[in-house]
Amino acid sequence: MTPTLKKLPEELGREKAKYIIDKYLTEKYISLAFVGEVKISEDVSNDLTKINCKIKLLSDTKEKTISINGKGSGPVDTLYKSLVSRLSKDYKSLEDLRLIEFKIDADIYEAQERPYYKSEVPVEAVLIVKSYDRNQLAFRRKSKSINRAAMDVIVEAIEHFINSGLAIKILKDLIVDAKKRSRGDLVDTYISDLSELAKSSFDKNNFF
Repeated sequence: MTPTLKKLPEELGREKAKYIIDKYLTEKYISLAFVGEVKISEDVSNDLTKINCKIKLLSDTKEKTISINGKGSGPVDTLYKSLVSRLSKDYKSLEDLRLIEFKIDADIYEAQERPYYKSEVPVEAVLIVKSYDRNQLAFRRKSKSINRAAMDVIVEAIEHFINSGLAIKILKDLIVDAKKRSRGDLVDTYISDLSELAKSSFDKNNFF
């Protein structure tokens, strides 16, 4: 891989947060995935991009499919803003989400090892985002398609912050319950996990 594709410090923070999220959400964890065809149209003269697609939100306890019809400047901007706008009403942890940096790099080294008659070059999309004034987190996805890599990494980031908001709410409730039961040991554990999760995620509706 090219040097820009080495593991970023921001990814370590995401991995720590993901461990805590999985620990408390279990079957309530919500996965996001595209359903069927994704239509992207570009009006080059007016620098306008339109995206039409469906995304499924799936957990062990519920399933929901939403339609995304967005306009913006480029596929990344359009999908990112459309998803945040569509989902932030239900998931407040997306309200203060900010896109800091986006990169697309080709895996030239892997491409050079392919036979000359195979022209596809794998690409990797890296997205760096932050919530409110918290630490930045990095996400990355790889594909033979630039658009697919870009769309997948955006959906992965949105999925992460949806679930981090849900985990924060659960931890807040657990802390209250542990205090009522005078379980100082549990309070310490929950506060520690909440503090770690709060380094990169913020939901003003889920804090004391």
